[in-house]
Amino acid sequence: ERPHSIASDGVVYVVDDTDRNAVRVYTYDNEGFKLIQIVECLGLRVHRTLYDSKSKAFYVMSSNSQSITKLIRDGDRLTISYHKTLPFLKGFYTRSISIIGEHMYFISGPGCITKARFHDDSFNVIASYKVPLSMESMNDLFFSGNYYYLTSTP
Repeated sequence: ERPHSIASDGVVYVVDDTDRNAVRVYTYDNEGFKLIQIVECLGLRVHRTLYDSKSKAFYVMSSNSQSITKLIRDGDRLTISYHKTLPFLKGFYTRSISIIGEHMYFISGPGCITKARFHDDSFNVIASYKVPLSMESMNDLFFSGNYYYLTSTP
């Protein structure tokens, strides 16, 4: 129901099921995609799913509850490693997360990008960046070459 992202580790494909507060897990073969699991109760409005190859984990951000879930694959099944609310988001709608290098970035309203540690599961904040008023409705952040790119809806 109104997914926003898809992530894969090369074995499974994880799609957010935004309006059902869940993710759907698929495998792919010659016959196409097959639904193999639904992971529910992941917070309010699951909005972004990422895979991190270093931690071999999927991270799922729920925008309305400011919570993050870490999912680990065991065979074709995902298990919840943890589900935690992130107090540094201060209750603000958080549309997106990005993994850039060793850090996770939280694209949150109103007009703030937060950089945090995540490989140690601490989510300790390293820095916080304000953006101009015209970019408060941010969508995503990514890094390419030597530049950070931020998309927003005016």
